[in-house]
Amino acid sequence: MNSLDPVPEAIGAVEAREEQALKLIGRTTAVLVALLAVSAFVLSFEALRELAEREGGLVGPASLMFPVIVDGAICIFSLSALRAELAGDHRDVRWIKGLVLAVTLSSVGLNTLHAHGRPLAMVIAAVPPLLLYGSLEVLLLQARRRFVPAEAKARPRVPKSIPSQSDVEERREKALSLAKKGQSRREIAQTLGVSAATVSKYLRESA
Repeated sequence: MNSLDPVPEAIGAVEAREEQALKLIGRTTAVLVALLAVSAFVLSFEALRELAEREGGLVGPASLMFPVIVDGAICIFSLSALRAELAGDHRDVRWIKGLVLAVTLSSVGLNTLHAHGRPLAMVIAAVPPLLLYGSLEVLLLQARRRFVPAEAKARPRVPKSIPSQSDVEERREKALSLAKKGQSRREIAQTLGVSAATVSKYLRESA
């Protein structure tokens, strides 16, 4: 081997450090974005609660439930959209995301009503629900990249076909073999061109 050629062990060490750095950045970003989402939810919650009491005549627990229903729907529908995407239900993803956008705009409108018609106050009031929506989208984007193989995203979309039983058995055996070699579920998913959830299912069935 040429002395100028890179040593495989050194290359592996560099790749391992890069992977650790990416994981650290990803986790740190996820925590900070989650804190941003919680802060935005709290600010929007207070504005919607006061609006419910002032304009809707809701008092006590009823006034607390109103912001939970409005902004909580943003969180629930966003998670539902992620679940549908991971399951491959693309038609469901479109209309669920439409619900997320509709509820977000409703929250923006209600928050601006709380500002008593003052322009600057209305702009400030619109920020929390928009940040809640944006932060949830960032978190879900990270989740998509974590669980959806890059090869599967880049592959052109073709009509779904039901795999034969022999294909499923072959993938299951391949997944089990790769898992015994120490590969992660994400790596196995990338190799087989399926989702990490499907790999988990294969491994559970093989256990």
